[in-house]
Amino acid sequence: MKLDKFLIDYGYGIDTIERIKKLHDNEEILLNVVKEHIEYLEFLNYSKEEIIRIINKYTTFLFLVPDNITTNIKDIVNLNYYTKEELHEMIIKYPQIFNFDKERITRKIENLIKFGISREEAIEITKINPKIFEYSKDLIDKKINNLRKYKLNKPQIIKMIITNPNILNLKPQDIDNRLTYLEYLEYTKEQALKAFKNNPAIITCKLETIIIKLKEIKELGYSNKEAIQKTIKDPLIFKDNQNIKLKKKALKNK
Repeated sequence: MKLDKFLIDYGYGIDTIERIKKLHDNEEILLNVVKEHIEYLEFLNYSKEEIIRIINKYTTFLFLVPDNITTNIKDIVNLNYYTKEELHEMIIKYPQIFNFDKERITRKIENLIKFGISREEAIEITKINPKIFEYSKDLIDKKINNLRKYKLNKPQIIKMIITNPNILNLKPQDIDNRLTYLEYLEYTKEQALKAFKNNPAIITCKLETIIIKLKEIKELGYSNKEAIQKTIKDPLIFKDNQNIKLKKKALKNK
C-alpha cells in the first residue's frame, strides 16, 4: 500500500505506522496529510531524523493545522522567553508544544514563579524539561508536596527543581523504587536519602549509570563504601554525559 511504503521508505517503524493508520480510515487522505505535515516540518528546518522523532513522539501532530502552529510558534517567540533556536530544540524534546498557545506557556511559567522560583529560573527549567507545560498547577503542587515527605524544605525543593527539572516528571513510586534500589547497592537508608537530597540526578538517571559510576570509582582503588560516599558528595557525578575525572586520594570527612 502507498501509505505503508511511503512511511517505511521515510524511516518509520511498524508501531508508529500502525498508530498513524488509526488516525483516518481513508489511506489516500491520510497519505496526503502525512506528506503535508512532513513538508511543513521541513519548511521549519527540522531534519529528517528530527521529523521522524517528532511524529514518533506525537503522532496526533498530524491532526494539527499548520497555520495554527505557525501562529503559536510566532507568539511564543514574541514572549521573549526563548530564541527560535531554543524553541526548536524544546519542540524536539516535547513536540506537543506545537499545540500550545502563548497563554498556556505564560501560565505555566507563572505557576513556577508562584512557588518561589524566579522568572529567569522558571524559563530555564522549561527549556530543560518542556513537559512541564503539560502539567496543571494542581499536579505540580501535588508533585512538590510529595517531595516534602523526604524531609525536604521549600528552599531545598526549589534548588532540586532548578538543578534537575526532570524530577517533576517522576511519580511518587518512582522515587521510592529508586531509593530502594540504592539500598540494594548497599547504601543505607540515610545515605540513599542524603544522596537524593544532594544530587537528585541519582533518581532521574538510568540505573545503568549508577552501576557504571560506582564501578569506575572502585576501579580506582576505592572500596564500595568509599565509592558510595563519593556519589553522595559529588553533585555532578550522575549528570548525563558528564566527564568525571577522579583522582586516587583519601576521602575527606568520612
